[in-house]
Amino acid sequence: MTNPAQDGPRAPDTPSTGPSHEGTGTQPGQRQLSADGDGLLAMVKNLSRYHREHEKYYSEAPLADAIALQHAARTLIALAERWTCGEAAAEPAPSPFAGAPDLNDDRAIETSGVLFMEGAGEPAEITRIKSQLQAIAADSEQTGSWLAAAMQASWGMAEALLSYPQLAAASSVLTHENERRWRIFHERVEQITRPD
Repeated sequence: MTNPAQDGPRAPDTPSTGPSHEGTGTQPGQRQLSADGDGLLAMVKNLSRYHREHEKYYSEAPLADAIALQHAARTLIALAERWTCGEAAAEPAPSPFAGAPDLNDDRAIETSGVLFMEGAGEPAEITRIKSQLQAIAADSEQTGSWLAAAMQASWGMAEALLSYPQLAAASSVLTHENERRWRIFHERVEQITRPD
């Protein structure tokens, strides 16, 4: 009896020592699709189930980051536009809580609550935007590193799945669909960045 946790695919030229596969549509060296007695298939079944649910989360999560980035960008653009044409006030306001007319922009106040006050330092909202952008950047870098390591580790398992011809067609379809999605995405990026 084999240990399912150690059971992996045999090399194609290794003769099968298990039960006959006559009438099952598989050749020697190929495997029956049964997750119950095959450790590799059990692992793949687990991955396909939970990673599918994981993809549902990641189909929405980047949108939240995109909205946050757009929000921050609108605020910073509004301030940059104001600062290119603003003029320093001749005299400071009598109250330290008065808005600084040379620094403030109505859009930045409305969008993110950024309000520069006379004699005060950086608004808390700017500090929050900086922290938010740093957190998104650090999270993206960490996620990217993890995905790169996971993809590298998955090549060995993908190669082992070649002994299951029933899964080969599905693997090639997934690769083809991903290639098409990346190609379309790349074409759209090129359209956006193409000079008029």
